[in-house]
Amino acid sequence: MKKRLRFSMSSCLVCLFCLPNIFTSGNGLIFAESQIDQSRAPALKDSALAAVSQPVSMSVQVLNCKAWGFCDVQPELRFSLTYLDYDGSDYVMHIQMGEKHYEFPSSPAEIEVSATGDDGVEVMYWVESATTGSIYGQDTFRMRYVQENNQSVFQLLGKQWEADIPSAALIWEIFPPVENFEDGWAKIIEDPDDLDTDVNYTLLAGRLIWDGIVIPDACGDSGLLANGAATTCGMEVAREKVIEWQNKHNQDIQEASLKALVPARLLKGVIGQESQFYAKWGLSEEYGLGMLTEHGVDMLLQWNEPYFFYKCSLVYGADYCEQGYLNITDDQRAVLISYIMKDIGTDDEYEVMAEALYASCVQTNYIVSYYTDEAPSDVADYETLWRISLGVYHAGFGCMSDAVLNAWDEDGDNLTWDNIATYLVGDCNSAIDYFDKVVNYSEE
Repeated sequence: MKKRLRFSMSSCLVCLFCLPNIFTSGNGLIFAESQIDQSRAPALKDSALAAVSQPVSMSVQVLNCKAWGFCDVQPELRFSLTYLDYDGSDYVMHIQMGEKHYEFPSSPAEIEVSATGDDGVEVMYWVESATTGSIYGQDTFRMRYVQENNQSVFQLLGKQWEADIPSAALIWEIFPPVENFEDGWAKIIEDPDDLDTDVNYTLLAGRLIWDGIVIPDACGDSGLLANGAATTCGMEVAREKVIEWQNKHNQDIQEASLKALVPARLLKGVIGQESQFYAKWGLSEEYGLGMLTEHGVDMLLQWNEPYFFYKCSLVYGADYCEQGYLNITDDQRAVLISYIMKDIGTDDEYEVMAEALYASCVQTNYIVSYYTDEAPSDVADYETLWRISLGVYHAGFGCMSDAVLNAWDEDGDNLTWDNIATYLVGDCNSAIDYFDKVVNYSEE
């Protein structure tokens, strides 16, 4: 997100499904199950049906497990109807879990989840009017229920559970290993104190000495090296203040990460790597704790549609902003970029950086999908996708898209970071170990 991208592409990839009409048993039972295939489900988001008013909606909730994690009992899902504008019709709820199809002529309805296999299954649900045959409330999510290391793991990939899902897993439609979010860099942080670090940031110590915040009276050469970093003595004197400095905004980092759905530890590590928590380095065209540029904010607004719509609506109104970032004028884009850049140096800066990381994940989804013609989850693991995303933030879209394209041309089967890193050359070379540096700063 720091450098100008070599080119820009639309973030909108549309997948259209043309499926036959739904299966209806007509048996009138409260519960019926039959073995059928996905082709019996309705076409999702059919344009003709979307224009019809929705008298009912359908929702799903987990009864006895978390939406993501270990579950010691057999998971149960409850599907329910909500009447929005009741028209007197009788309604049948349909749920398709992989090849299993369920019908319920009454609400609510509960289903015990069966083992799915490692790849999980798609769950599609919808409501059919018994009077008119119209379809309402169509939605889908992915579900995985397997045994891992003698424990039952239950995982749901759906918008309604995005706060519980490991960061970016929903974007990439991937089921990360449980250990990725139980601890380490991908853990969902609920207590800001869990972000505490004690890194010896020698450049930060040097700036604190230079600014007079720390006085190293007992140190020779004023506790500073020629490059502005603290000497060993200067670091010892400044250590307490350095630890305080790097941890005083843990709550801001935690809240921003939860809102943007990115790992808090990675966000903190990015700050450590980019600025060592000192915002006034005076670098040309790079600003704040995350060393953001105007080009980076431009990419943030292009690829993070919810954030663009929120910020744009504050300036131009929701109706106008519905057309999207690429369809507003150049002058209006410039105003929005300036509007967001004003957050640099304030408590809102953490939100900007977190949303920029989210935008990088969306770009990663596009890069991998576009150049491999495969779903990201089919060709790369969770960590590799995050390595690409941090590479996008640090080195830019062009660097990472070229590397992914060349790595895929070489292998054509899966993407590994070792293969991708081979093609990060020249100005892109710094992306090779960027993820490792960020993680190192986030966990010390």
